[in-house]
Amino acid sequence: MASEAKFSTYNIRNDQEVTSAVRQDAQRAYRQAIDHYWNQDSKTEFVNHMGQPIDKPGSLDEWREPLLRGSKDPGLREIPRYADLNKKLDELDNFFASASDEEIRKALAPPNDMGKYAEEAYLSLMQEKNYQDNLFNQGQLPDTDA
Repeated sequence: MASEAKFSTYNIRNDQEVTSAVRQDAQRAYRQAIDHYWNQDSKTEFVNHMGQPIDKPGSLDEWREPLLRGSKDPGLREIPRYADLNKKLDELDNFFASASDEEIRKALAPPNDMGKYAEEAYLSLMQEKNYQDNLFNQGQLPDTDA
């Protein structure tokens, strides 16, 4: 994933107040950064609910909600093997709204920035996706908490 960033870096100093505006800015920066990593990923293979290869959806949102791309496949929430992945996606989507000020500062304190945070988030999402897809392809039950 080491390519030139096409998003603004974003970090929060230890002495910076974490206001609702800062949280909103961080959420926007996160979406921009994670979308960047999605768009740069040409190696991850995607499969439908039956394990058949599909073209990579145009965005993370289209992957979660196939109707956005005109597909009648079930959304990720409806695929049992992705239960933990959906939980992780929801947590990431809500992090900047629900995390404590300290958690946000820790995630984005220099030298960390949104690029590093989003890259780690993206890689963990794809790792979970690939793990569950591999289990499915081997005929094994999903390894989820659900």
